[in-house]
Amino acid sequence: MNFTCSPYQMENAIKLDIIVFHKSLGLIITKYVSLFQVIALELDLASFESVQKFATEILSKHSGDAIHILINNAGVMFIPEERTKDGNEKQIQVNHLGHFLLAKLLMPKLLKAKPARIINISSLAHTWSK
Repeated sequence: MNFTCSPYQMENAIKLDIIVFHKSLGLIITKYVSLFQVIALELDLASFESVQKFATEILSKHSGDAIHILINNAGVMFIPEERTKDGNEKQIQVNHLGHFLLAKLLMPKLLKAKPARIINISSLAHTWSK
């Protein structure tokens, strides 16, 4: 999941508890759409080409002057070992490499926000170890 909004919108979204994350679709769904301009764009983190296309679309048409918040949510776990067309193990690319590339590509508009935030969310799987 990747999401951009102004600090005012994020503050109100958190107060109203209106954000619902849908990991498999990469969408944000809100109960009060009037607070947000919701745009659904395709993003396949298992494809660097898709990440680049998504970033280009965000930068050229949807982000205004700056991006204030980028939330990266690790998305896959316990999948069969598979290689992406980029040659990486799929779980590593979807959960880590794709997010790093996206953040790098969006960095020019993140730097314009001052202060901007990149939030990386992972699972609680690390708590299962002894």
